[in-house]
Amino acid sequence: MKLSGWQQYLKVCNACKTTAELDEFFKFFLTPDEQQQMANRVEVVKRLLHEKETQREIAANMKVSIAMITRGSNMLKLCSGKMLNFLKKVLL
Repeated sequence: MKLSGWQQYLKVCNACKTTAELDEFFKFFLTPDEQQQMANRVEVVKRLLHEKETQREIAANMKVSIAMITRGSNMLKLCSGKMLNFLKKVLL
């Protein structure tokens, strides 16, 4: 069975068994700017889940666009309960 590019990517990610392997994998495929964008997205979702700052405060404090905050907020509204619980467990 031929995997799509995204499915192949997920398969390789899943094959990484340690944080060190994941770190090396992502450093291989992502530029430093892309790595920082991913880190920012994770931090945005974490702050949204904390519910201690407004979206505008998060954008200002992190020096990221309001569009990035809106994307994170919209995804939290659309994600499954299972994913929401997972994110809360690992980020809070």
